[in-house]
Amino acid sequence: MNAPVSGANRNGRRVLVLAALAVFAAATFLAALRVGSLKLSTVQILRILSGGGTSAQRQIILNVRLPRNITAALAGMCLAVSGALLQGVMRNPLAAPNLIGVSSGAGLAAMIVLIVLPELYYLLVPAAFLGALSATALIYLLAWKRGVRPARLILAGVAVSSLLSSFINALMIFFPDRVSGVVDFLVGGFSGRSWKQVRTIWPYALLGGLAAQSLARGLNILSLGDETAVGLGLRVERTRGLCIVVSSVLAAAAVSV
Repeated sequence: MNAPVSGANRNGRRVLVLAALAVFAAATFLAALRVGSLKLSTVQILRILSGGGTSAQRQIILNVRLPRNITAALAGMCLAVSGALLQGVMRNPLAAPNLIGVSSGAGLAAMIVLIVLPELYYLLVPAAFLGALSATALIYLLAWKRGVRPARLILAGVAVSSLLSSFINALMIFFPDRVSGVVDFLVGGFSGRSWKQVRTIWPYALLGGLAAQSLARGLNILSLGDETAVGLGLRVERTRGLCIVVSSVLAAAAVSV
């Protein structure tokens, strides 16, 4: 009799934590809409979102702050889920897209488009994705030795990340006249983000999030260790590879905007 009650308590606590985090996220998002040169109250923000307010207020909220905040929220979600997948695969709480080279691969590909092929700016997202996926494939290849172990993945990732970062620095040295136009992208930020960036990132965030959710059960089994996972019938390398691919897609989406 105690086990179901205990399970119900755990589920209840989980629901409460998720609800509290959802409320906190909504409150933070609303507070972010108030920040800027034009000070607006929460009541004014809600009135504008429901169709009220002056023309200038609607322009600032609906076309400047709202898309910027949505882009930031989606990018944060992509990086969080990407990091969670990598931490689960590598069984290391320090694993992250920027640490093992996934973000560097996306960043290098995006920098090549921006500096070398600026006329192909519309290919920024596909290029970032291919860069992240190529970096992931290289990491996987370097770490492979009759299978992949988390420790080897991390070491290979750190090495690849350093290599790709040096390539980014080389681009900045060889094309100094074009660097000024991409510094903002290299540093990162959400200034000037518009609905265009929202339309760019949301399909990747949605599909990547759904894919990550579908991999959650396999990731939990994988956390028990490869031998145990194989004994439970999990295709370890397939699950690990899918997790890394989805993580790469999410990281590339965040980097591209």
